[in-house]
Amino acid sequence: MLFNLSIENVALIEKADMNFHEGFHVLTGETGAGKSILIGSFNMLLGERIGRDIIRNGQDYAYVEGLFYLSEQAKNTLKQFDIEVDEDGSFIVSRKLLKDGKNICKAGGKTVPVSTLREIGRFLVNIHGQHDNQALLDPTCHIDFLDAFVAETSGSSIVRYRDTFQKLKETEKMLQEIGMDEAERIRKTDVLEFEIAEIKTANIAPGEEEELKKQRELAKNKETFLKNCSGALDVLYENPENICVYNLLSDAKQFLETAAELDNSLEEASGKLSEIRFLLEDVTVAVREKLETASDFFVPLEEIEERLDTIYRLKRKYGDSEEEILSYLERAEEAFLALQTADERKEELEKQKCYL
Repeated sequence: MLFNLSIENVALIEKADMNFHEGFHVLTGETGAGKSILIGSFNMLLGERIGRDIIRNGQDYAYVEGLFYLSEQAKNTLKQFDIEVDEDGSFIVSRKLLKDGKNICKAGGKTVPVSTLREIGRFLVNIHGQHDNQALLDPTCHIDFLDAFVAETSGSSIVRYRDTFQKLKETEKMLQEIGMDEAERIRKTDVLEFEIAEIKTANIAPGEEEELKKQRELAKNKETFLKNCSGALDVLYENPENICVYNLLSDAKQFLETAAELDNSLEEASGKLSEIRFLLEDVTVAVREKLETASDFFVPLEEIEERLDTIYRLKRKYGDSEEEILSYLERAEEAFLALQTADERKEELEKQKCYL
């Protein structure tokens, strides 16, 4: 409902402000009283094409603003334009026409083009003249009139119709996708079969590339790694001179045990040396095992590079990560199955279409 109309610098009108209420309103007056100017102002507000001669003489612009209170249906319609309505249902539309022909249009506080204002205006105001009705002459509105009539007489019917029509469109779309010629289907099937086989043969796993990069770095520095492990083992436990941390700890523990026989306050310190020696044995075992299994621990650099090359090649074709490649594989398998069963699916959809 239009609640307020403000006009400024439109034709003969310098400024006018009118309030409307629920019910029937009649604007009367003798010829030349300004009724046509008000209709022109409405048309300007609704985004209709209008000439600059509507601007009042001596002024730089013409301005029209309307305050509406909208129904729930109108609020929902506005959502398609990404325009919000105030909580109380109030909605302000304005248009400013400048002397150079430029327009500044706003709807709900948001600047919009004239074309959007025109689309919004179609359901805000319906102007009746002697010979025309703008909505009745607009074919795009006809379905809305029919829907509104059906909704009033049988609301459930239009809901069922819309649901059925949507299902019909989806069915026809699926039939169109299936209805390719045999040569095209064979070509797509061959491509998918090759892609599926290529990915499955690679047998990649999520996180594999990152792990391979770590192994490559280790393989490149294999000699440094082994040298440092051997050096640590010599210092900790094994060397030709038998001068190592383990032996020195053993000697220190023996000295402390003898001293503790004379002063039992050293027993705790002696016990801690035993704990340190046990921890040292664990470290020594871990380093020795790494050296003994070095041949199994290090993957040959050539194998790593070859595996990384396989992953890079798949990433260029199917995705930026192992997860995306595997996701592509899943989609390809679904598409392949759909093509393999296309005839059966087409027959099923044709039957479904007949029953809609």
